[in-house]
Amino acid sequence: MKKKLLVATIFAVTIGLAGCSSPTTPQDNSAEIESLKSQVESLQAENNELKKSLEAAEAATEPETSEAQDSSTGSVLMLNEEGILEDWAITVSNTEITDYIKENDYAGFTPDDDNRYLAIEISVTNNGKSASTFLPSFGIGDSISAKILYQNDYEFSSTNLLGYSKGMHDSTINPLSTKTGVIAFEIPDSVASSEDELLLVISAGNKNLQFKIR
Repeated sequence: MKKKLLVATIFAVTIGLAGCSSPTTPQDNSAEIESLKSQVESLQAENNELKKSLEAAEAATEPETSEAQDSSTGSVLMLNEEGILEDWAITVSNTEITDYIKENDYAGFTPDDDNRYLAIEISVTNNGKSASTFLPSFGIGDSISAKILYQNDYEFSSTNLLGYSKGMHDSTINPLSTKTGVIAFEIPDSVASSEDELLLVISAGNKNLQFKIR
């Protein structure tokens, strides 16, 4: 009987103490929150740095834009500036308006009456992987052709001087090889004596290079 009373008393005291004890206080997480904020800020800073590095890498891998690389912008090249047209690298080095194109001491070429020759010296490099013909007499598709544009309106086709050793017509050029020669145009005296702009237009299909020659 005493043993049962003792157990009951201990149980009652335990219940009383539990009732008198203060409720559990919430844990202070401020330090952990500050740590998380710091981690987030660090990740954001790292992300910004990675973004800048990626933009810099993309800018570095973009091809440089230049007149020599772009064959369809419509920009006009000057003498001794190289232009790229398909597999051809082309440079105009000199121009001359003349009454006579000399082949040797015994032969040459004379234009028709009231006309003069416009002789344009160019250098051409074949950057393709096989031999190709520059300025073929009978071109098709994307074959190279040349013309003179006068006053942005009048067009003069090139003249194939048969037997001219420096002529560029029908020039077969091996890959990674360069040939220097002359493209001739027969133009009226009025055009030859004018001070208006003359453009050499070299085309391949719907792409072209334009060189200012006057």
